[in-house]
Amino acid sequence: MELAEIWQIALGELEVVISPPMFKTWFLGTNLEGYGNGIAVIRVASPWAKEQLEQRNRGEIIGVLRKHLPDITTIECMIKTPETSLPPRVTQEQRATGIPFSSQNNRLKPEYVFDNFVVGTSNRFAFAAAKTVAENPGKIHNPLFIYGGVGLGKTHLICAIGNEIMRQSPSVNISYVSCEDFTNEFVQSLQNRTVDNFKQKYRNVDVFLVDDIQFLARKEGTQEEFFHTFNALHQQNRQIVMTADRLPKAIPDLEDRLSSRFGWGMVADIHQPNLETREAILLEKCGERGVTLTQEIIDFLAQNFTSNIRDLEGALNRIIGYCELNHLAMNMENVKKALEAFVDQNQLQIAPDKVIDSVCRFFGTKRDDILGKKRSKELVYPRQIAMYLLRHEANLTYPQIGRALGGKDHTTIIHGCNVITREISRSEQLRSEINHIKELITSPGFT
Repeated sequence: MELAEIWQIALGELEVVISPPMFKTWFLGTNLEGYGNGIAVIRVASPWAKEQLEQRNRGEIIGVLRKHLPDITTIECMIKTPETSLPPRVTQEQRATGIPFSSQNNRLKPEYVFDNFVVGTSNRFAFAAAKTVAENPGKIHNPLFIYGGVGLGKTHLICAIGNEIMRQSPSVNISYVSCEDFTNEFVQSLQNRTVDNFKQKYRNVDVFLVDDIQFLARKEGTQEEFFHTFNALHQQNRQIVMTADRLPKAIPDLEDRLSSRFGWGMVADIHQPNLETREAILLEKCGERGVTLTQEIIDFLAQNFTSNIRDLEGALNRIIGYCELNHLAMNMENVKKALEAFVDQNQLQIAPDKVIDSVCRFFGTKRDDILGKKRSKELVYPRQIAMYLLRHEANLTYPQIGRALGGKDHTTIIHGCNVITREISRSEQLRSEINHIKELITSPGFT
């Protein structure tokens, strides 16, 4: 039996035991390239696929291959060499349509690349799918549909796909367009009687990137045109990538024939970034801008701007602009001043220093003692209360609390929080003390 046949049988068995999204992302487009000395060599599309198969699916793969290759002991994955170009048909078609090559590509935002996209649990799957498409346009995940809320990185990813394909294959004809612009161009072509030129422009590209496809909602004429454009490109294995703020089936008054086609390839979602991802994004943006913020300010921003990346960047830009224009240091006091007109101050999270200083004031202890390593009873008790309040009032993670309290281990923090949580339910005195400290924390006269 040939290796190709063995691999097709193996893929059929693997598809049963591996979830459909994971199978589509990591196994489609793979090949069994060779076998010898008990080693099966599998060719994959990307470094991420190599890591997935070798580290997470090794057991399943060896298990199904052993039925045909009894001596198999392990697998090794090889990454496909990216093709240098898609079919070279752009020049002739550009001459036929009269559309300059640069006009198809100049909407891509060059600053949006994979290297500066911060990957976290909220976007890892979409990132991996986008990378796979960029390395294998028209072959895997076609179409790719990325959806998620406003300001979460969809435009960054779709532009990164286009920029990466252009980097690998400069002659490829890429069209990046918002759905609104696509609609406006179509309406204008109807008015100017240039529909044929419009069709030639979009049906002869190699890569079709459409942002905010939900704009098709309730636009019957544009939906009809987009349907035929989609079919023309898909039948030629031209890569299609779309973004939206919701699933295809959730777009109102979108024809079923379109919503079903949008799900033919891969549908990947992006969630709100978690705290660690928001902090990583801030550090990335600070590096791009050449500024340095203290960990306290990074924590403060990440805790207060939670809905999307765009708001987080907006707050950072506001702080940088405010401090540079007024020749001020970027400290916590000036950060709060910069954000006074930007956010509702009553909704800002409590700064860790405010909690620690309030605990010190209530118990009459020195800040250095709370942050230090002394373990006397008169220090351990207020220190544990500080841990509890940093967790429940400032909403810090355990590692963040450890940093705020002088670099303490997060297991110590967990223990301290648990002690106070247990005692607070049975000690009226403790509840009273914590309530008094909370009043100090929220008091505008105490900073």
